[in-house]
Amino acid sequence: MNAEQLEDLHKLVWRFRQLAQPDYPTPNPVDSLYYAFTEAGEAIDAMLRKKRPNDKRNNRRNLDPLDEWADCAFMVLTALSWYRGSECRGIYEPVTFPVTVEFLCTRLAGHLYPDPQYALDNDPEDALDNHDLALTVALIARLPGIDLTERVRGRLTRIVYRHIPAWRWEKFADILPGIRPFCVELGDEDENGF
Repeated sequence: MNAEQLEDLHKLVWRFRQLAQPDYPTPNPVDSLYYAFTEAGEAIDAMLRKKRPNDKRNNRRNLDPLDEWADCAFMVLTALSWYRGSECRGIYEPVTFPVTVEFLCTRLAGHLYPDPQYALDNDPEDALDNHDLALTVALIARLPGIDLTERVRGRLTRIVYRHIPAWRWEKFADILPGIRPFCVELGDEDENGF
């Protein structure tokens, strides 16, 4: 993923955030980072379930680790505020080492230390290192087998169908090509059962 693609993905996320209000509220930047960290945990959970299918678990979730990493990137891009999106252009630095989930988890934890809320309260313009947040998303895009833009689009489409009233789906068609407007005729369902 190059810098222009990253900036386009950031714009997609924030256009979605604007359209989804008030049905899908946007968390503040700090809470977005906490959500990103939980999504990384879900990615690790999904990875372990694939690696160790015979382990006994409390539930039968069958998640795709790459979808969870896309959710993580979505939340990091949410933390990367709309007005700071131009910072995406400056981050493209060639990564010459393999990106591992352990490395990504360490980076995400680093975004939460020291206390980001204290920093926001005292110096909101420079509280979060937006350059570093954008680089984290670029690193997620380097995971083997992930097409981050398509994965994020798929996750946003899923959010629309689950959380946005059907009469509003049409508003998302420009940014999410897979969205079908709500059909009022009975029996006219799409492949998602809507």
